[in-house]
Amino acid sequence: MARVSCGYLIPYEDVIGVGGSGKVADTAIVLRATYPATLFDKDLAKRLEVREVIAMLVPRSGRTRHGNYICVCSVICLTHI
Repeated sequence: MARVSCGYLIPYEDVIGVGGSGKVADTAIVLRATYPATLFDKDLAKRLEVREVIAMLVPRSGRTRHGNYICVCSVICLTHI
C-alpha cells in the first residue's frame, strides 16, 4: 500500500508480496495493490484482495517448535503480473 501511495506501483494491479520472520523470507502471495484509503472500499475492484498464496510455512504434524515447519508452494503463471 505504501508503494502505491508513493507512486512505485500501479494501483489495482496484481503484485507479488514477500515477507517472513527471522532471517528469511518464507511467505509469498499474489495480491491486488491498492491505496491505504481504499483498503475496505465499497467498490470491490479497489479493495485489497489476496489472489493466491504462493508459498508459506505451516507447522508439521501440529508441532510449532522452531524447525518443524514445511513449505507449502503452488505454481502460478507470472505473465500477467
